[in-house]
Amino acid sequence: MNKIASLAVAALLLLAAPVAMADGPVAPRPGVALLSSDTVARIREQIRLEENRAKELEPVLARDRQARRDVEINWVVLERHAKELHAKANEFRELAKVAGGKGQTELNGFAAELDLFATHDEENGHVQHEIAERLEKTIVGEAGAREAHLKHAARLREWLAANGGA
Repeated sequence: MNKIASLAVAALLLLAAPVAMADGPVAPRPGVALLSSDTVARIREQIRLEENRAKELEPVLARDRQARRDVEINWVVLERHAKELHAKANEFRELAKVAGGKGQTELNGFAAELDLFATHDEENGHVQHEIAERLEKTIVGEAGAREAHLKHAARLREWLAANGGA
């Protein structure tokens, strides 16, 4: 019986000691370890940092989304220009068939230049398309990072509340 009494006293001292020695008032809950005010402050600071990181990504995402829209518009315009220039080049070739001599050579030269311009626009359009795809992948990654920061902050907040630091 003496052993049981001494174990009870030791258990009472172990449970009461952290409450009496805590840096700040933290309401004890059964089965929940007490957190010092320093630990609570550090966890709250991490929550603030995570939320700020997520907030800082918002303008980055907005700029990248706008850039993607701009690039897509450029891509459409360049493709349209390329088609129009190829069509004009074909018109000049038809005119060259009717014209004779030096006129024919010059009109075919103009047609070749229009085809060259069209080819440049096509190539630039392909590059714009690739940039849009890269921006989309970047946006997905940035959005994922933003969500991860918010989820981490929420998990920390929930853990803090469940462990007596709310």
